[in-house]
Amino acid sequence: MASGASEVFTTAAGAEDLGGAAVGLEPWQTRTLSKPGRTPLNITAVPARHGPVGTEDITGPVTGFLLHTDDGSTPSVYVSGDTVDLDAMSALAERYRVDVALLHLGAAGFEAFGDIRLSLTAVQAVEARRLLGDPLVVAVHAEGWAHYTEDRSHVQQTFDAAGVPLHWPTPGEPITLHDPHTR
Repeated sequence: MASGASEVFTTAAGAEDLGGAAVGLEPWQTRTLSKPGRTPLNITAVPARHGPVGTEDITGPVTGFLLHTDDGSTPSVYVSGDTVDLDAMSALAERYRVDVALLHLGAAGFEAFGDIRLSLTAVQAVEARRLLGDPLVVAVHAEGWAHYTEDRSHVQQTFDAAGVPLHWPTPGEPITLHDPHTR
């Protein structure tokens, strides 16, 4: 179980499969982590879909997460998960402020699925940023797998053409992001 973590957050179905410390959250359900002397951190499950409408039986349930505080004292961070559900991202922005978006890119696809993409294309990611209220975007889950149909160069060119900044972390290295409140 995830390096001995005391809790691992996932979908309800994922928690049933994993057991142990897995905590399943339904869409829009929030779990709060508290520690004495620290601001409580909320983890809210965000609806997600690992492909277009109708692929759920093939791809299974997925979720995204928003990490946020009630008082807004820290930047809110959205982790998209493997989703192409732009409607869910729009609904997220209607409910919460998103300061940083970790978007799963790469336009994952398999020959057997034809043109179906299981993670965001670069064009979808630019649109997702707009729908989310123009947060800082960090590209994650975008390199290193054979089933990605868009490489880093393509993604970067798409963001550059749209005039949208994109941050690429180096695996294992910390990344410093500017305070989104001062944008």
